[in-house]
Amino acid sequence: MIDTLMLSPITGSHAITSRGREDTMFIGIDTGHTNVKAVAFDSDWNDVAEYGIEAGMEHPAEDRHEIPIDQRWGVTLECLDELRDRIEEHRADRRRADEGIEGIGLAGGGGGLYPLDANREPFMNGIPLLDERGKGIIDRWKEDGTYEEISAITGVPLPPGSALLSLRWLKENEPDRYDAIEHVLQLKDVVRYKLTGDLALEISDATFSLTNHRTQEYDDDLFDLAGVADKRDAFPELKPTSYEVAGHTTEEIRRETGIEAGVPVVTGAHDACANTLGVGAISEDIVTTAGGTWSLSTKVIDSPAVDLERWCCENFLERGTWMLEIATVTGTISLDWFVEEFCEPERRRAEGTDRTVWDLVEAEIADVDTNAVFHPFLFGNPYGYLYRDNASGSFTGLRPGDGRMEMLRAVYEAIAFMHRWQVDLFDEAFDVEEVRFTGGAARSDFWAQMFADVMDTKVTLTAKDESGCFGAAMLAAIGVGEIAGLDETTELVEIAEEYHPSDTDVDYDAKYEAFRKLTGPLETIWGEHYALRS
Repeated sequence: MIDTLMLSPITGSHAITSRGREDTMFIGIDTGHTNVKAVAFDSDWNDVAEYGIEAGMEHPAEDRHEIPIDQRWGVTLECLDELRDRIEEHRADRRRADEGIEGIGLAGGGGGLYPLDANREPFMNGIPLLDERGKGIIDRWKEDGTYEEISAITGVPLPPGSALLSLRWLKENEPDRYDAIEHVLQLKDVVRYKLTGDLALEISDATFSLTNHRTQEYDDDLFDLAGVADKRDAFPELKPTSYEVAGHTTEEIRRETGIEAGVPVVTGAHDACANTLGVGAISEDIVTTAGGTWSLSTKVIDSPAVDLERWCCENFLERGTWMLEIATVTGTISLDWFVEEFCEPERRRAEGTDRTVWDLVEAEIADVDTNAVFHPFLFGNPYGYLYRDNASGSFTGLRPGDGRMEMLRAVYEAIAFMHRWQVDLFDEAFDVEEVRFTGGAARSDFWAQMFADVMDTKVTLTAKDESGCFGAAMLAAIGVGEIAGLDETTELVEIAEEYHPSDTDVDYDAKYEAFRKLTGPLETIWGEHYALRS
């Protein structure tokens, strides 16, 4: 018989500080496009158990990226089952049997289309935000003005994998599937539905094609413009915050994971919002730059600031708050590509050792110098700001002395240049006082120092490795009254380390200027390559 983790009773509706409770625990689940992570935090907000699984995506065609909904839920269950075992080990070590799960918070890869049928079951793969099958419709809508009308309402340049655009593509190309859609969720909302049996969306995830940026409500004009007004009723109630309790874990979840039935599960948030909360960057003078699959920088603001040529103006974690986000598919996904394709010797050397391939290559390129410039646009540009959406990757300036390691160094530098580009835009518009660096890249001293050198500013790292899960867990604590509100969460965020610009011999300013200047002439070349691909 499976042991269960008991639900701790909520001691009242008034706000209390969870640091004073020794029997509480919160779980944050981050369901990304390519992986799932779950972390449990104790009453002092120490991460006492965590587990993650690389889940990947399916790519049935060059312009298609899909997430099997049932498979992703299975991975989430596996994460929670393993997390439960690790929580039990923690409880045994502390000789405490009364630490219970008081709330579960969620984060997830934003936007996209994750449909259910009339039986509330998935019948097709989910379509994530970076899917490009709708690119032809976008081109058409740009010609007739629909694209600009939709983007002006949402405050977000319409991405090709957004819910409304994906619906329109299905209506035109797979009408049987379109007709079968009775409910539409986002990725993390699928997880909440499976945990609780309740359907809901919330504003931070709905921001990408469903809401008016001023009212932060569904806007029927968007559905009319997209030609999918007949699917408006497929979208469930829109919750005004990311911390409202939207359901409770079911008896089935107790049987499958050991987490007691009745645990509150809050609405949760788009992962960039949860991550921003998790690093304590909700002050208007702080920018978060996240080094993950995407190059992503965010800044919280108290009134909307729409600029479709530079950023997305998104709903933040509660109605009346907004967040600017600049996101380009130019992060570690480019590095993964290069190491997979060209660094087999280093991958072999890392096997059977306690070092990762990243440890090896970073040691090898630490003293490498090159004038080569890489543009990490391998996956185009879903939002179409900063550079054109038909972009492709390229090396320029290669000389006979440039080999694999010089090219790899150029890839690292290019990713750092993209983050500087994003932070510079925020600084020009709002004056940035602090940059907080997070994501997988922030775990590398090499990366963190390079970011400080490239940006020529102090870069701050916070203590939590999984800041998205931390942010999600704090949303759960707000939802059940353990934390008073968003502002109080900053008290729980600890600074771990600060990196200052070093006395490097590399002239990063000159390299960065060359990187930016070369982007313009490349736009003509991208058009030629796009025509070849088409």
